[in-house]
Amino acid sequence: MAIQGIDVSRYQGNINWSNVKAAGIQFAMLKAGSGSGTVDSQFHTNAAACQSLGIPFCVYWYSYALTAADARKEAEAWINEVKKYKLSYPVCYDLEEQSFSNAQSQGVTINKALASAMVRAFCGRVEELGYYAMFYSNRNNLN
Repeated sequence: MAIQGIDVSRYQGNINWSNVKAAGIQFAMLKAGSGSGTVDSQFHTNAAACQSLGIPFCVYWYSYALTAADARKEAEAWINEVKKYKLSYPVCYDLEEQSFSNAQSQGVTINKALASAMVRAFCGRVEELGYYAMFYSNRNNLN
């Protein structure tokens, strides 16, 4: 069984969530923020709208961590932003192209072992805080 959802962040601008619900979208993945505390400028607007309209949602945090300890700190950063919302789906840790290029620009290569340690650190802390955790990325980065 498939359900239809959308991934949104500040890049989608102001969203008419009533239209989204009317179009049959069944859930949303909302970017909460990135790095050690940069909140997505549309996150609170999007989360409040989803919550008030009964659209189930999860959140993701775009990582700029360079170490597993940094990833754990990122998990700490998002908690203050999302704790007032009722999440229907997991908190997702997002490692993508900019995560890797940012690390490379700082002399760090995120290889499979480091990426795995970062995912475990972030997701482990999220679960210690009482939430379900998930790793979120794309096929190129997973490979």
